[in-house]
Amino acid sequence: MSIFGNLFRVYLLIGFLAMIPTPAHASDALYPLLVADIAASRGLTQIALEHYLNVIRLTKNTVLAEQSTLFAIQHQDQKAALTLSALWAAYDPRSLDAQVIALILHLEGSAEQGMPYLSRATEINPKQATESLHEVASLLSDNGLEHLRIASLKLAQLKPQDPSLQLIAALSAAATADIRHAMLFVNHALARQPDLTEAILLKARLIQHEEDSETAALRYLKTQITAFPEDAKLRFFYANALMDHAEVDQAFKQLEALSKDTTYGGFSAILMGDYYLQQHKMLKARKALEQALAFDNAKTSAQYILGTVAEQQHQLKEALHWYLMVDTGPYHIAARLRVIDLLKKEKSFDQAMAYLEEAEPQTLDEQKQLLLRKVELLQLSDHTEEAFELAHKLLKNLPHDTDLLESLKGFNIPLQASD
Repeated sequence: MSIFGNLFRVYLLIGFLAMIPTPAHASDALYPLLVADIAASRGLTQIALEHYLNVIRLTKNTVLAEQSTLFAIQHQDQKAALTLSALWAAYDPRSLDAQVIALILHLEGSAEQGMPYLSRATEINPKQATESLHEVASLLSDNGLEHLRIASLKLAQLKPQDPSLQLIAALSAAATADIRHAMLFVNHALARQPDLTEAILLKARLIQHEEDSETAALRYLKTQITAFPEDAKLRFFYANALMDHAEVDQAFKQLEALSKDTTYGGFSAILMGDYYLQQHKMLKARKALEQALAFDNAKTSAQYILGTVAEQQHQLKEALHWYLMVDTGPYHIAARLRVIDLLKKEKSFDQAMAYLEEAEPQTLDEQKQLLLRKVELLQLSDHTEEAFELAHKLLKNLPHDTDLLESLKGFNIPLQASD
């Protein structure tokens, strides 16, 4: 994210000094802070980072350390990012975010550099540290991933009684296809904590891989459900596995057992609704999806799917109703795009444009999709010059995006990749 917008600069200059521990530090920090801020606003990244680094070392301010680390990452200054992340992690030793970001950056260097941050992360919050490992692994290069495997195996051997470290070692080994160590350490984790859900789930996957048998994995999961009947996450995973194996009746029994669970009840209803949709049993699908509306964490997903059901049945007014209800969550932009397309078919271009402007994209791809719809709406509403200008601006900002170029060509706007 961009951390040096106008709002942040105002916050930094007004609010930062209040957090500096002593008046002497405040006066010493003010000048380099102002220089850093001016340099950042003028795109002089290296000068800005040097002065922010000086202020952070002087004041040990964790807010500035965090935001300067993100600034260095954004501007791909690897050396500064390593230094700043190390300071952030040191000055804020109870922040899991600080340890995880430092871990990701330092693992690209070596396993030894990453080990202190991995160790501290598991001490802060073992459960969240384990859950964040999937994201960590997805952000690492092949070398970084191998360093993670080495670091986690070493830590697990240093602390053999820590089930979280044994599990992290197993997950890291599995991520690099080191199945032998993955199974070894997942068994170590379960020997120390038999109800460790993530370890049970990983072992089921490893059994399926080793024996090339879904049936063997399902047998194992069934024994674990019997042993830990209150584990909702395990039961939901088991239900999904049963569905994948076409054991629908058994899967539905597991999903119905979760019908009142605050975390998995809504998603269980959605899973049943999705099955009914595949079977073209629309009334049963609607009933299941409407049950999911009672759960906050599944509500917007259910609304979006209900919109698609209504659209398939050519009930466009109802489809719009459901899509417009999706104001947050992972389906927000997808729902808004469907609204725009439905209104476009009705030639309600102004209304479609109004809903487009209200959308809040969170990723570059979402922003691109919305801007493409805007180009199309401008063209359809006879604002050809504005459509042309926006299309050229898009292509100028993303000159190597071939999908974008093809989409714009589809709108019959004359463009060349070099524009």
